[in-house]
Amino acid sequence: MRQLAWRWSPEIRQIDLDVNRTYRDHIMFRERYGLKQQALFNVLGAYSVYNLDIGYCQGMSQIAALLLMYLNEEDAFWALSVLVADKRYTMHGFFIPGFPKLLRYQEHHDKIMNRFLPKLKKHLDKHGVDTGIYTLKWFFQCFLDRDEIHILCAVDCVESLTNPVDLLTSLFSNLLYLVFFHEMHLGPDKSIFLTTHYSLSCAIVT
Repeated sequence: MRQLAWRWSPEIRQIDLDVNRTYRDHIMFRERYGLKQQALFNVLGAYSVYNLDIGYCQGMSQIAALLLMYLNEEDAFWALSVLVADKRYTMHGFFIPGFPKLLRYQEHHDKIMNRFLPKLKKHLDKHGVDTGIYTLKWFFQCFLDRDEIHILCAVDCVESLTNPVDLLTSLFSNLLYLVFFHEMHLGPDKSIFLTTHYSLSCAIVT
């Protein structure tokens, strides 16, 4: 598969660029063309020719890199395949052309903001801060590249391999955490966040 990627993948140059941008502060990925960077390149390159419907999409590198922190190269490849293509997780909707799942999540985010945090939503709209500006990387990368909660999300992502409901709950719970964290500058009541977190988690699970 690696040999096929080198010869036929049209994404191979972009993959090489993104590998060098992924978790550069992490000891495993700090060295250019080090063992983990090579493994990440191999996983992403192989997957780009394995799943031709998606190929490679920016955002996949953080997910694959996290898997490589805990798994060997082959297991990380198959774990990525399960997360993207398995019906329990269906993350392919984030990466296929048109990004239908990303748009659906952003729509849910707007509804949650309007219902539970209308003051913040009005403030963002007033200043032209569209949902797509700040949620794109959140959803594409499962929050893995956000410094505030990267440790929490890393644990959630690994645990979600055994429970897909936890992945969805984790994504939205972490989103609400980030929103509340930054909204504190506007002086909200903490109970708003707690109520939102509880209501949202129940809605997702049911």
